[in-house]
Amino acid sequence: MNTQNKHTTKAIGISLLITIFAFFNVDIPKPYTVIYLLFVSVASFISIYLISMIYCKSIPKVC
Repeated sequence: MNTQNKHTTKAIGISLLITIFAFFNVDIPKPYTVIYLLFVSVASFISIYLISMIYCKSIPKVC
């Protein structure tokens, strides 16, 4: 598995956990809940992917 796949897999797994946590944190189902969960999943995926890429470029021995 190359490093690109490792970053993608890590970002998908952690963003899925964040999305599940956000899903159970919603108190009252509102009309915008789907948009909120979509935004949470996309934003968490992008941020975790970028953090993982930056971290591996700064410390190559770890990755």
